[in-house]
Amino acid sequence: MQYYQGGQGQIAGPGIGKAQQCAGYIPRSDKIANQECEAVNFLARNPQIRPQFNITKNDPMVLGAKNARNNAESFFQSIGINGGTGSSTQCTTKTETTPAQYTTETCSSLREVGTQQCTMGRTVNIDTDANFQCDQTVNAYENLSCDDSTLACTVTGVQLQCASTSTLCASWASSCCWINVTCNAGGSATVQHGDCCGYSYTKVVSNVSQFLSGVTYNPAGAKITCTNTGSCSMTFENYYCSNPSVSIGHYDNVNSFNMSTSPVFSCTEGGGCEALDARTR
Repeated sequence: MQYYQGGQGQIAGPGIGKAQQCAGYIPRSDKIANQECEAVNFLARNPQIRPQFNITKNDPMVLGAKNARNNAESFFQSIGINGGTGSSTQCTTKTETTPAQYTTETCSSLREVGTQQCTMGRTVNIDTDANFQCDQTVNAYENLSCDDSTLACTVTGVQLQCASTSTLCASWASSCCWINVTCNAGGSATVQHGDCCGYSYTKVVSNVSQFLSGVTYNPAGAKITCTNTGSCSMTFENYYCSNPSVSIGHYDNVNSFNMSTSPVFSCTEGGGCEALDARTR
């Protein structure tokens, strides 16, 4: 090879040049050139994987060199080189009395690590003799009066007063068909109805004023309805015993009775206290 030169070539320079050439290499289509620079970069960037050799004075390479030096003429003759100038007598033996000395020195520098702390805060001084007072009045007192003895009332409805009654379902009905209205304590009432099929029905009315909108007393839809004047009337729905929820005959005003009424008032204060009440809330 061009770098061998009969064993006398210096390969350090070309090696450094190749490492510099491949340092910024960009892969191209030439795969062989790519692999060459990949290998060079791998060795240059990973020096720890390069082979390490320890060569001692007893290494076969060193011993072979000494043997060639001491027997140079016979060595040349053994490899076919004859008639060389000089003779082995011109060779001298050099003895190394002090071998090369190698020293490895190391040092360590330690840095102490410490934890530093500081405290930052606020100092508050309290003066126990301080006098705190308001220098401005925000709220003031005012004396006002009103009179609630005057009320303005209006009638907003009526309240029925329960009246008990017991009657036949109609004036022409058999005695087996009847209706009872029973008044209870607390303004409630109980409506009971019996028919000639042997069925009986009971309905509790929590407030007798519900009669104003009508109270149904049998499955077919018969009702007891009262007016604001306390006049109450009954309707009757006839049905087959096999299906009491379906009416087969409707009859109006089959019975009537009366309940007393009392007005329901809505009153407001007329003495001007409403405005004061609103201000104090």
